[in-house]
Amino acid sequence: MLAVLCAIWLPFAFVFHTVLPKRAGHLLGRLVIRMGLAFYLSFLTAFCGCRFKLNLESGIDLKGASILIANHPSLLDAVIFLARVPNTICVMKASLLENPLLGAAARLAGFVRNADPFSLLAYAKEAVGEEANLLLFPEGTRTSGHGHISLNQSPALLASRLNLPIRTFVLRYDQPFLGKHRKLSALPSLPMTISLMVGEVFMPSTDYGAMTKELESYFNSHLS
Repeated sequence: MLAVLCAIWLPFAFVFHTVLPKRAGHLLGRLVIRMGLAFYLSFLTAFCGCRFKLNLESGIDLKGASILIANHPSLLDAVIFLARVPNTICVMKASLLENPLLGAAARLAGFVRNADPFSLLAYAKEAVGEEANLLLFPEGTRTSGHGHISLNQSPALLASRLNLPIRTFVLRYDQPFLGKHRKLSALPSLPMTISLMVGEVFMPSTDYGAMTKELESYFNSHLS
């Protein structure tokens, strides 16, 4: 179903990316992605035995530019955020931006290439100018197992240089699904419950190392 949705939008995304002004294209691209993925989550709920406990609307204002970070247990994680948080830009692997099925839609929406932190900063400045939320998973890859997680310094660097708050979220799956060492064909036992906890907000600091350690400690305390 996700591949079908991407394929339907692909030719339109390519054309709009060519003819629309950049900012208008970004806003349209993010809106369509959000609507399409919201439908996809509804499809998973109705037909695939997925139960989502996502309380993003409760007690948190996600309007205006901010950095969103979370642990990354599954390939489904970015889908959840993009479906539920308006005007969100995803930091993606370069290979996904060049993917024939995903690339046109991602480029139209202004999604950001996951480069080194200082190159990432250059890409992110444009997102801040559009008052968008910047979503990244600072482990750099999906979480491996249930042990200690390590974060890179990208969130701390971006928060400091762009003067943005870091909003934290903790994702939990009641069983392994689309994880790092799990085959795409490995089916879960249904129903499956996926929950998202809204965490603390961290203000920017010039000490990237200390802030990264503080974020690591925060995530590991909840995931343990």
